[in-house]
Amino acid sequence: MTKIYNKENYLDEEFVEKMSIIQFMKLLDKKDKRIETQIEVYGLEEFLYYTGKEEGIKILKKYFDKGIDYLSNNFAIIKIILEQKISVWNGKPIIKYKNEEYPLTNIFGTSLKQQESEFWTANTNINS
Repeated sequence: MTKIYNKENYLDEEFVEKMSIIQFMKLLDKKDKRIETQIEVYGLEEFLYYTGKEEGIKILKKYFDKGIDYLSNNFAIIKIILEQKISVWNGKPIIKYKNEEYPLTNIFGTSLKQQESEFWTANTNINS
């Protein structure tokens, strides 16, 4: 149901580019970055599942840290579209995928806040 809800409510025609999490990390890794300022990113759950929770989080943080200055300086808006609904466990947001739980604050920092029932935001500076 969440997947259908996301497609109906969060696919935004104003967002210039849609890409996988792998493509997004490759863009962040380039020295000469030319990234659109409105991007929808898909595949976070699958990436974490196939790389393993701890390794996946470590890899994501590495790439996000590389690109954070560029994204902040260019006022980028990055939408990460999830297949699963975000749950809150012990006051912390998590996603569940194939019987695994992934704590989102480990990826996006403590600035991750719920805005609407299925809409969450985080500062571009995810280290805060």
